[in-house]
Order: sequence, then C-alpha cells, then structure tokens
Amino acid sequence: SLQISAEVSLDLFKRSVNAGFSIEASLELVKTCVEVNLPPTEAEVVVKTTVCESLGKEIEPKNLGQWVKSQIRAGLRGKALAAAIKGEVGKRHEAKKKAKEKEGKGKSKGK
Repeated sequence: SLQISAEVSLDLFKRSVNAGFSIEASLELVKTCVEVNLPPTEAEVVVKTTVCESLGKEIEPKNLGQWVKSQIRAGLRGKALAAAIKGEVGKRHEAKKKAKEKEGKGKSKGK
C-alpha cells in the first residue's frame, strides 16, 4: 500500500491550518494518518472531513487525532470513518455549547 510522503503530509497540514485548524490539532491529525499508515487518499478524507466538520463549530480539537487513530485501529475506513468523525465533532460541539449555556445561565439567572 502507498504511504503518505512528506510532501503529502505537509500539504495536508498546510491546508488544515489555512482552513482555520490550530497548528497543534493539524499536526496531531496528520501525524495520526502517518502513524497508522493510511494511504494518501484516505488521509486526505480524514483531514478534510475533520477540518470541514469542525469549521464554524466550537469544539475542543485536543486529542481528536488520538480519537481518529482509535477509530482507524478499530477498522473504520472511508465513508464509515468520515461518518464517525462527523458524529464525534458534532458531539464535541454540543458538549461545548451546553457547557457555555450552563455557564451563561449561572451568571444571568443565578441557577
């Protein structure tokens, strides 16, 4: 199977950062793809899906790469992996939103 070249890794990293992902989260994500030997086309899907799903949402990207790695090791690939990433990003977004709402309610209503 094809492995991700340094050139492809750098390209994925640059696109991720340019799309608004933090340097740390982008690096973790690309590193994950390299560590699990994802073929370049699959690595691109993983990075694109993660970044696109995260844009405009407040999520904690920390350890997202580790989470992706666990899903890949569990055997997820292609559309199933993309769907799992979408679900996880949605879950993290909702958790962050709820935490913010709770924080806001505590300040305004004293509840």
